[in-house]
Amino acid sequence: MAGDRRPRPGVLDRPHGRSRTRVGRSPPHLTSWLRSQPDHEGGTLPCRGISIDYGGTLTSPYIDAQLGQKPICPRAAATLRLLHDLGLRFALGSNTKPGQCRRRALRAAGVEELFDAVIESEQAGIRKPDPTFYRLVEDALGLPAAEIAAVGNNLLNDVSAPLDYGFGAAFLIRSGGVLRQGEMLPPGACVIDSIGRLPSLFRGSQ
Repeated sequence: MAGDRRPRPGVLDRPHGRSRTRVGRSPPHLTSWLRSQPDHEGGTLPCRGISIDYGGTLTSPYIDAQLGQKPICPRAAATLRLLHDLGLRFALGSNTKPGQCRRRALRAAGVEELFDAVIESEQAGIRKPDPTFYRLVEDALGLPAAEIAAVGNNLLNDVSAPLDYGFGAAFLIRSGGVLRQGEMLPPGACVIDSIGRLPSLFRGSQ
């Protein structure tokens, strides 16, 4: 199963700029990137589901002693509700340590019911970037891989590996929307400063 790598679909295979890109209040690079994707319709992405990382993607910077992990920040919770209202389906895909329970954090933030699935490596017995992990996400969402986008802050686990598996798009979160020195994005990926940038890209893609 782990060796069953699906070929990249031709949905988002058009190269885009790999130089550092800064995201301001009106990020023109997102609009340009979106327009460069062959199958975008009406200014939105042809994706109906999102595979969402946890730490550094949804979380506040501090550890909550009761949760035993970083909690979901209010702005991320609000973004999840916006995306859910657009008809998008969510799967949380997280590499976890023993004792960590992402569902507790989702429940504490009041967003657990928004997720179709929560896939934790400790329970699944497989970790990102193993291709089998992304197969679990695909099966849980009940969507073709090409209709799933990934978002997270790990270039390999949340961007390169999901795209290699066949996901339709991937978003790398970086402070200020700026790639770190030496980082390069694969085709189909875009850098953003927070998950809060996604609703405008997915608006209307139901």
